Amino acid sequence: MKPLLRRLYIQSRLVDDIPIANDDHPSHDIFEGLKVIKEVYEALRSSPQWNEFEVPIIDYHLALFFQPLLLLGITIGVTTIGIAFPFWLVTILIVILFLGLV
Repeated sequence: MKPLLRRLYIQSRLVDDIPIANDDHPSHDIFEGLKVIKEVYEALRSSPQWNEFEVPIIDYHLALFFQPLLLLGITIGVTTIGIAFPFWLVTILIVILFLGLV
């Protein structure tokens, strides 16, 4: 059986016109952007080929919005923890954290 789809790209309305903009930019209503993603998910989920569906659904607009914060957090966290704590202690703490969450 042929896969449901290989790639899906959805372009949001980026400008406030008569239909409200439905992107994830901070100047617009983020709820409208999430509603678009939910509608796409529900349409794909209702397909009879849903069990063969292997393509991840990624909201690139929202991912790009959070990317600078993620890079800043990694930079500060790695630098601070790497200087303040020895490598062996960080490894033990991560293992304890992982075992505590499982």
